[in-house]
Amino acid sequence: LINAYFYPALRGRGMVFLNLDNYKAAVQDFNGFLSYDNKDASVYYHLGLAKMYDDNFYEACLDFLKAEQMGFEAANKAIQKYCE
Repeated sequence: LINAYFYPALRGRGMVFLNLDNYKAAVQDFNGFLSYDNKDASVYYHLGLAKMYDDNFYEACLDFLKAEQMGFEAANKAIQKYCE
């Protein structure tokens, strides 16, 4: 369990795991972050990337769509590239 006051660390560690190609761990950390704060569009986008690279295309596209709906511009490009 993580102290509720330190949940932003999950976002940072998720980014590290994503950059280290440890996609399953990145997904776990991004989901953990979102359980505390579901208003960060960039986390949905990066969660989508982690799922995409882990060959979970359908769920990745749902995360990209969520990020796009929240106004994260890069998500639109990801949708066009991976989801259409």
